[in-house]
Amino acid sequence: MASKAQRIFELMQETQKSLSEPDNWTAFLRTAAWQYKYPFEDQVLIYAQRPDAAACASMEVWNKRMHRWINKGSKGIALLRENGGHYGLEYVFDVADTRDRYNRELRLWQYDEKYDAPIKETLTNTFGDININKSMYEAIHDAVHNAVEDNKADYLHELGFVKNNSLLHGLDSVNLDYRFRQTAEASIRYIVMCRMGLNAGDVMEREDLEFIRDFNTPETISILGNAVSSVSEHALRNISETIRAEQRREKFDERRNTIYNRDNNKTERTDNYDRDSIQDSGRLSDTGADSSAGGIQDRDPQEEYRIGKYGMLRRTYLKEHRRSLYSIMLMNGTLLSHLEEIDQTAAEQVQRIVSQMAQAEGVTEELKARDPLKWTGLMNNLLRSAEETVLGELVYS
Repeated sequence: MASKAQRIFELMQETQKSLSEPDNWTAFLRTAAWQYKYPFEDQVLIYAQRPDAAACASMEVWNKRMHRWINKGSKGIALLRENGGHYGLEYVFDVADTRDRYNRELRLWQYDEKYDAPIKETLTNTFGDININKSMYEAIHDAVHNAVEDNKADYLHELGFVKNNSLLHGLDSVNLDYRFRQTAEASIRYIVMCRMGLNAGDVMEREDLEFIRDFNTPETISILGNAVSSVSEHALRNISETIRAEQRREKFDERRNTIYNRDNNKTERTDNYDRDSIQDSGRLSDTGADSSAGGIQDRDPQEEYRIGKYGMLRRTYLKEHRRSLYSIMLMNGTLLSHLEEIDQTAAEQVQRIVSQMAQAEGVTEELKARDPLKWTGLMNNLLRSAEETVLGELVYS
């Protein structure tokens, strides 16, 4: 019988395969707009289980940070988590599943056109020059275009390795670039406008997503999805922070110009939380996963992976700088074997380079016997030099 984690893993794969249909992709983007601080894989699972979710967080965050409690009988949303060499589950809950002691509504940040000027200034500072005299729709369009242009190289590079089994196969670099840019830009604009409450349908043409069908494998849709998730998160974080800053300024001005009576001096509690204060939990850590739910592995569970220093450095690099590649390996179960292979290969290369350099520079066993301190210092220098080479060529590539 399949474990819970295995079933959730299969759900993620099945859902990703369905996203290459324009209507399904658009529906996914509407969910992702409200889960913009979660990585693509989490957004997919939230969409698959609770497409109408507005703000998700773990039980711990709801309880300890937001002082809200999970309603009895609420079903958590299962997310995959790497945990000690295998994969388990962690659960989050939507705000609709929570309450506070006084049944007060938790209000999420909202866009208002009175914030247009500071938002446009923020978009310019973040993504490059845009015409501040344009409408907000046009400003978002220009900002997203700049962001995709600045970040597309790595994603296109990764697409080049996995496109062969998809409808992207056979495309030259120019056409691959065009399909990726058009689809990514349209998707990011849709997410940003949806979250801001703008009518994205007014500026979204069906032709804007005509190439989504070409991303018809889990690998290609994962690369596109990670690009869309990353850029839209960056944009919406900055927009939400700008709105909050403006709201704080407004409150300060109101207080400065108001004569307070005695009651005004009492401290009041508010439920006007920004979603940022909730969803910092979105990119959850690896700790605390439900390992009892079972694991997804790419070889016999009884075998141990020997992943040392270089393998762990590779894992961190992939997770932080090659998220799409990391996600693909996570999906197809090859991550751990890849890390083990990198670790062993890197260690062997370092040892070989150190040996060659030691021989060339006369750092011999005779020197070790005659002057062990000098030998140790020279060998440490050789090791650092060898590791710098191997890390750059193998681990961080």
